[in-house]
Amino acid sequence: MAIHGFYVIAWKSGKHVYNRTWVKVGKDPDLLSALIASLEMMALSITSQHVNMITLEDSRFFFSVDEKYKLLFVFITDAKGDATRFKEYLDILSTRFIQIFHSNLTHLESIEGSLPTQAYNELADSLISGWEQGEITLDKAKVMDVLEVFSLFFDVLLQKFLTPKMREDCWGHLQAAFRDNVSGSIPLHRFTISPQGGAQYGIEDLQSVNYTLMLDSLSRTLKDLITLVQRIITPQSHQALFFRYMIPLIRQERSRLLAYNLFESLVVQLL
Repeated sequence: MAIHGFYVIAWKSGKHVYNRTWVKVGKDPDLLSALIASLEMMALSITSQHVNMITLEDSRFFFSVDEKYKLLFVFITDAKGDATRFKEYLDILSTRFIQIFHSNLTHLESIEGSLPTQAYNELADSLISGWEQGEITLDKAKVMDVLEVFSLFFDVLLQKFLTPKMREDCWGHLQAAFRDNVSGSIPLHRFTISPQGGAQYGIEDLQSVNYTLMLDSLSRTLKDLITLVQRIITPQSHQALFFRYMIPLIRQERSRLLAYNLFESLVVQLL
């Protein structure tokens, strides 16, 4: 997760008031401010409502308007992470901005270049640093949780749906399901299967995990395992085992399945 920048704009005139960036932005602040303000005015003219968020391919723009001072606050991040949390970050930055500069905000046309920004810059830098570290911690926990959830479903498929003899007979296919689907997902190349049917993994650097790529790899592995199991056991056995083992596991893991939006990539494939 990367936080790109924070902009303050006089939203009716499009005048650039303040900006602080933490990722290099190629656009001139004045031009970017005018563009953002025009998007806001367009939304108002079409829908009579302020814009809350705009998502582009690699970034998101979060918007907040202060009606008293006619200011548009914009928080720019990459496209990953929890939008609700980022909106809270924007609220904190905008609230502190008004608290610090409220005496300067009655003459917007003369603000630019005159705000004593050092104290606010230091505050914003400190907040962003803490938030980014917190996001990294949350990302690591998310990776571990998702790996654990998939492992639980892998284990049930391998240990409850297949007998030891079945695993032995199709051992090469089982290994291929893991090897072929995770070999390119660094660092998931260490995700393996044991002869006893246990899915194992070891990750040295959680921060290096590409979550989207990891989820895709795990989903494809699950799909291949399901296809293999359905070829080995009868439909009647599959149905009975599903209700006996999978349904309780889905109920047990419901909170994590919902929290990480795993129903489509995991549960739907099982049905």
